[in-house]
Amino acid sequence: LQNRAVTVPLIALLLLAIFSASAIATPKIAKGPYIIFPGNNTEMMVLWQVNETTTCALDWGLDPTCTSGSLLTEERSPTHEHSVTLVDLIPGEHYYYSVTILEEIHTGDFFAAPPEDAASLKFMAYGDTRTYIRHHNEVCSAMLATLTENPEYQTLLVHSGDWVTAGATETCWKVEYFSRGASNAVALQASLPIQGCTGNHELYTDPPPKLGIDTLYRKYWPYPYVDERYWSFDYGPAHFVVLDQYTNYNRFGELDQSQLAWLEDDLGANSKDWTFIILHEPGYSAAGGNANIRLHLQPLCEEYGVDIVFAGHYHCYARAIKNGVLHITTGGGGAPLGVLMPGPSSLVVSARSLHFCKIKIDGPTLTLTVVTPDDNVLDEYTIEHDE
Repeated sequence: LQNRAVTVPLIALLLLAIFSASAIATPKIAKGPYIIFPGNNTEMMVLWQVNETTTCALDWGLDPTCTSGSLLTEERSPTHEHSVTLVDLIPGEHYYYSVTILEEIHTGDFFAAPPEDAASLKFMAYGDTRTYIRHHNEVCSAMLATLTENPEYQTLLVHSGDWVTAGATETCWKVEYFSRGASNAVALQASLPIQGCTGNHELYTDPPPKLGIDTLYRKYWPYPYVDERYWSFDYGPAHFVVLDQYTNYNRFGELDQSQLAWLEDDLGANSKDWTFIILHEPGYSAAGGNANIRLHLQPLCEEYGVDIVFAGHYHCYARAIKNGVLHITTGGGGAPLGVLMPGPSSLVVSARSLHFCKIKIDGPTLTLTVVTPDDNVLDEYTIEHDE
């Protein structure tokens, strides 16, 4: 009897261990699905990560039944990432997709980029989404509400860097930007291609500020880089340039000479009506700014007619205007809000608040509206181009 009394609990524990191991080994989604615009208006990249090695199915189409195409995908790395670049899309059309992992089905949708001759565009911008998951989720909730109220904003989402607290540490990507518990963030990532730049925290190990490398950033955001982590793309009536201030890991916040030479060539070849630069550390903001940007980037912005420089780094909102160039600090995506400090003479507006930016282009007119998660307007500004 004693042997039997001992054996039954042992069997129960053994069965529990077997079932627990089986549950852990079951392939499930770990991150995504999320989307990236690769720079061609007939393409879109869908990405996701699974917790185990498995084959997945991706289906897509012009309606929720996703009957236009279907394929099986294999992981592209030892950490179980999958990605598919959809091609031959119709510019401006609304597409739906689904990712199937065994019995799990995860859905999303997007609009293919507009035709090259499009004269209007709406998009959103934010940044510094690290650390406070709940706050980031609140901002994402407000952006989802914007998409519901005005589907024309379902184009792309600009990110000004510092996605997570320590980007060289896998856990930070898992529990912060790609948190499965942040349902609004998950939904937004499945519905908008996110185009962003590297922040200084993307190079940190945990705990910061120890310096790591950008392997994880490149893994999750495989943009079509020209070199290091900078590149550019056209989207409707606008040209977007994404810069990398951290090519030298021992010196933060600078633009190296090869990147500046590429930038000048890129801006010189640009034929779009509107031009935007995305980087992390601003030159003009509510806490001063990066002298390197003021010295080297500002003259190029003036010479080549850059309309807006979007940045983050300072956890606030700020609008500065320097010789006709608008400098926007949008660092209120979820990071701990910073203390506002006196800024340069070019600083016009600043606010210590969670927020995101809505940008509306209608021919020669651009309207910037900055709103909080509770729909309070922090700032509004209009740029008019000569026709």
